[in-house]
Amino acid sequence: MKDSGTFLLKWLALFVAPLALILLEYWHPYGFSSDVYHQLDPRVNWWVILHLFQAVLFPLAGLGVYFLIRGTQGIDAVIAKIFLFLFGVSYTVFDSVAGIGLGNLIRQIKALPLDRQESFEQLVQAYYLDPYFGGMNSWLSQFASWTWMIAMIAVVSVLYRAKMPFLPLILLLLSGVYLWMSHAYPNGPIAFACLLIANIWLQGSSKTVKD
Repeated sequence: MKDSGTFLLKWLALFVAPLALILLEYWHPYGFSSDVYHQLDPRVNWWVILHLFQAVLFPLAGLGVYFLIRGTQGIDAVIAKIFLFLFGVSYTVFDSVAGIGLGNLIRQIKALPLDRQESFEQLVQAYYLDPYFGGMNSWLSQFASWTWMIAMIAVVSVLYRAKMPFLPLILLLLSGVYLWMSHAYPNGPIAFACLLIANIWLQGSSKTVKD
């Protein structure tokens, strides 16, 4: 039973999570930072649902990468595992604050009388552009993005030492670069497509990382 549960979790993390994120990020709104309230108002319910899913799928995708290097030793392996953990935590917090929180704020404002809504529009703008916890180049968003980039570099180092095929390692690096740039369209779908192909390639390889 334990083995079947681990197999299912590994299958979900390696394949289902990246595939789901490819599809979700394709429909992620983008280019709305100059007028956040009016751009997100018509699709705020989708915005909240999207970030609820992301809060689960991002750490699950990170767990899939962990499965690629589970049991490995070395400084690079330690760095990879630490930053995969930090990625799972920080992106969940980021999606909760800048995604779910922002969407819920807009929903609450929409419930107000029309003559009161306009006074809160700038609050939404300031919330999203907050330099520490907002969704646009904030400290939190940069930290979350860099954790994935650093994790991918360290993971590639581990897999390179294990003499794994070269091309999927390039794809893992590309996943790091594209997600570092943005998780919205078009970078997000590219990042997770690279991750999915790399996962499939590495799992299908005749070489395996020794536990």
